[in-house]
This record gives sequence, C-alpha cells and structure tokens, in this order.
Amino acid sequence: REGWQARASSETLSLKVGGIEANILKEKGGHYLVTHYPNKGKLELELIPQKPLIRFGDRGLSRKGDDPSSVSWYWTYSRLKTKGTLVYQGKKFEVTGEAWMDHEISSSQLGEGLVGWDWTCMQLFDGTEIKAYRLRKKDGTPDRWSSVYWIDSKGRVEKVQADHFSWEEQSNWISPGSGLSYPIRVKISAKHPKHGMREYRLEPFIENQEFVGNRGDNPYWEGACSVLNTNGEEIGRAYLELAGYGGGLGARLN
Repeated sequence: REGWQARASSETLSLKVGGIEANILKEKGGHYLVTHYPNKGKLELELIPQKPLIRFGDRGLSRKGDDPSSVSWYWTYSRLKTKGTLVYQGKKFEVTGEAWMDHEISSSQLGEGLVGWDWTCMQLFDGTEIKAYRLRKKDGTPDRWSSVYWIDSKGRVEKVQADHFSWEEQSNWISPGSGLSYPIRVKISAKHPKHGMREYRLEPFIENQEFVGNRGDNPYWEGACSVLNTNGEEIGRAYLELAGYGGGLGARLN
C-alpha cells in the first residue's frame, strides 16, 4: 500500500513511514541497510547473518489465537554481525554490534478476547537466542498460544507454549506523559525440553522508552534491556515490547 505518509515495496526492503525511510543499498552488493530520520539523521549498517533463517510456527505460520485465521507469517535472522555509521545531530559515529532482524506480517494478528502482548527477543553472551511472548487475555491471563523459543548456536529451535513457562511482572513504570503503567521489569521462567528450567530477568537500560506516535491514541513501551540470571549476573541483551496497555489494540489490528 502507498499513501501520502507511507509506502512499502513488495520486491525488496524499501519503505517510508512519516519522516523515516529505510532501504537496502543494492549498489554495494550485500546486506546494507540505510535509514534516514528527520533533521538529517542517518544510520547505515552492513548486516551479516551468523545463523540460518529461522521460521517460527508451521512453515513460518505462527498462531496468535484459537481462530485458525489468527496467524502471522513470521521469520527471523536472530543474530547478525553489524557495523556502520550513525549521523546524529550533525555528528558522525562509527558503530559495531549484533542485530536481530524480525519480520512479521498478518491480516488478523490477535485472536478474539486478546487485548495485547508482551514480547521479547534475547541475545545471550553464550551465542544462543530466545524469543518469548505472552498473549494477554482481557482478564490478564496468558493465552495458550503464548510461546518461548530457544535458538542454539547452530540455529536449531526448541519451543514450549504457555503451560511450560511463566511471565511474571516484577515492577511497573508509570509514564508521566500518557499516564499508563507498564510492567517493564519481568521474570520469565521456562522449562526447556532438553535442559530443564531456565530463568531470565529483564532489566531496562532506561525506564522511559515509551513510544507515542503521531496520533497519540495507541502508546506502547519498547526498548533495550539487560538479561540477568538467577544470581543477578548479566548474561545477555534483550529488546522488550509491551503493547495494548492503553486499551483498544485488538480492534485496531483486527
């Protein structure tokens, strides 16, 4: 679809939303992503996959509720070696690190009775990754299609669903702007199919990572976190997304 404020190519990664534009640089012949931001901001990255493409669910179809139509087409590069440059407020910085490329599309993302989700991707220092999400019902309990995925050093995937893990809220942050309360510190306890119980605590780098957007009627929280083990030791880095705490998200997506 293309409109006055947004466009997206069906052939390659080329999109524009508001004042942000992202494209693959074909002339460089590799995985090069360039993103332009308002006020002459720019991020240019070379992205090198360290593991094979991961397809979640049945051949890439990930269930999001009991209704068979509540699915998304979902695939990921869970670890990419990254280097490039960032232009911010007129200054240029060299950057290096590791990235997670997540791609999910759907026509009806949430099943009936669901109001939102809590989602995270973790890159652990031992070379493995974890994706976990809790689909929230109206009464606050998790839907049975909530899941945890482990990706080992070779790219092999193990999975459990809601009956084999818990997502516990540790503490909340109240936004001074929207007034919403977000559970930004969480503990995820999950039973790995081969290695028994595992526990991961997420601690945000900064509390105020709320995104409001242009309209302001659907704010959500998403941002960078540390991953801690049961002893409080840092074992990785994570990205956490908390959606639907302002109400009405299901109606917007469906």
